[in-house]
This record gives sequence, C-alpha cells and structure tokens, in this order.
Amino acid sequence: MENLVFKEKIGDYTIIKNGEILVYNDEAVDIELIGKKSCITLRAMFVQENNSNPRIEMKSDKNILTIKFVDINKDCDVAGITTPTEIGHLEGGEALYFYCSVFTVNAKIGYRFFKYAFLKRSDLDKPYLHKFNREVL
Repeated sequence: MENLVFKEKIGDYTIIKNGEILVYNDEAVDIELIGKKSCITLRAMFVQENNSNPRIEMKSDKNILTIKFVDINKDCDVAGITTPTEIGHLEGGEALYFYCSVFTVNAKIGYRFFKYAFLKRSDLDKPYLHKFNREVL
C-alpha cells in the first residue's frame, strides 16, 4: 500500500492541487503556476475599506490574476469563489479552473484560513460557468 496514487474528483472536475494557508495581518497570498510555456501568479488580497459591503473583485493584468476579498471583516465570516472559474488552459488543451473559500478567524488582526483548489476538465464541449483568463501553462 506504500505506492498508492490518489485521484480526487468533483463531478466532471479532477483536482490537480489543493491547499490551505493561514493568513496573518491580511497579507497577500501569491500562488505561482509554473508551466513549460508561461508562468501565472494567482494573488489573493484581503482589503478593508470599511464600507460594510462585502464583495469579491477579480482582475487580470498580464500574468497576474488578482482576487480581492473586500470588507470580509467580521469574525467567522465566510466568502469565496464557490463555482469553479476557468483561469486558463493546460498545454494538453484541458481547461484549468480555480475555486476557493476564505474563513475569517479574527478580522481585527487579519487572521484567515484561505482554502483553494485547482481543477481540470478535459471535456471542452461542456459550457463553463465562469471564465477569468485563457492563458496556456
């Protein structure tokens, strides 16, 4: 049993990588996706504007995909991208997806759990729900 290989799936999606990061002081989280042809940085930012309208903002600038979690400022708040969002394509043509959740532990000092997953789906004929960027890794 020492040579087990795990393959995790959610519906039509295969999980490539998932993880959990403990964020402190609302520091930004950078995750680099390094492929043979390009490198993409996914940056999660936690911003307090104090206008009490929690929201998620997403933008793409060259090879940086930025996700801002704005005013998620109450203890035990949960926010995230709960539907797999297409962020690019792998070299084999498979669509690359991302989704995540943020669990606020202590908003005053910026402690949060950032849980994320990268997924792929090879069936390109099915419509995607969200599209962010179409870079090839």
